[in-house]
Amino acid sequence: MNRRLLFAFVCAALGGWVLSPRSAEAVAGGPTKITLGIAIPSYVHAVAWLAEEKGFFRESGLEVEVIVMGGSSATMKGLVSGDLDIGLGGGDAVIKADLAGADLAIFGGVVNRFYHRLVGSKGVAGAEQLRGGAIGLPFLGGPQDMAVQFALDELGLGYNREVEIRNMGKEYARLVALDKGLVDAITSAAPPAMLRKMGLNVLVDLPASDRPFPYMMMVARRRTLAERGKMVESFVEALARAMRYYALERDGSLALLGEHLGADKGEPDDAYAACGPSLFSYPPYPDARGVQAVLDFLGGQEDRELARAGDHKAAEFIDTTILDALAARGAFEMPAESAN
Repeated sequence: MNRRLLFAFVCAALGGWVLSPRSAEAVAGGPTKITLGIAIPSYVHAVAWLAEEKGFFRESGLEVEVIVMGGSSATMKGLVSGDLDIGLGGGDAVIKADLAGADLAIFGGVVNRFYHRLVGSKGVAGAEQLRGGAIGLPFLGGPQDMAVQFALDELGLGYNREVEIRNMGKEYARLVALDKGLVDAITSAAPPAMLRKMGLNVLVDLPASDRPFPYMMMVARRRTLAERGKMVESFVEALARAMRYYALERDGSLALLGEHLGADKGEPDDAYAACGPSLFSYPPYPDARGVQAVLDFLGGQEDRELARAGDHKAAEFIDTTILDALAARGAFEMPAESAN
């Protein structure tokens, strides 16, 4: 069954039930302090703030400082340096870091699909209008570059053959370029409703597809997983509670997240529906197919260091030992007494 549908089904079946947390009072010496880095302040990364605001971290014996890192690469650097204990960021950045000598592992997967859409200008509504045009990207070789290659494949257009690819920086700069006619399409994380209000056309809605991509992974140093396994277990349990609360309690979630997510992320209801918990995988396992897709993509790059990714397999970057232990003891299942 599709994981998004399974997640929605489980949430509906659970009603208001949530995981029984490990009591903070049961943790000797008080809560364990950890630092969590999130790549960006998006409607999916916001689940970390929910876990904090609702007290799920605290009830699991953790005192968590949540820091916005400004990108997945910065998140990986924070993990490697030891400034962060756990990160929520892109699997592609994990692969690049490990190829460069880091020892990071993906131990969970919150979002296993693309987050960005391919968006055309007012006069570009399909493949024929885009043919011979240009697409603006934040940078080449990143996750949005990969998203565009998949999107163009769906449209039947050749990457950098029938459509030119341009490196243009941040989304607001690309939106200006799109409005001025300097490019014909860009990638955007904005909800479809917001894009339509702007008069733009969603050419390929990749988040709505089942193409796997490791957009938001739980990441840590392998040493952390080996030496602080109980802390990581507590983190996963608390985040799983927050994921379920987010899916079940739209109004309560949006009320708590208002101060963290600005108006530039779109109308809250639209963003919640298109860019929020509907994209979650539950239980939060990483999809090895998405990780392998990144390896294959990087293996085709001209950069020799990145091209080495093609010699590796997804399993080398994934360690689900902790999730497996939690699943084995029923941590992600509905207790029998709540089935009535």
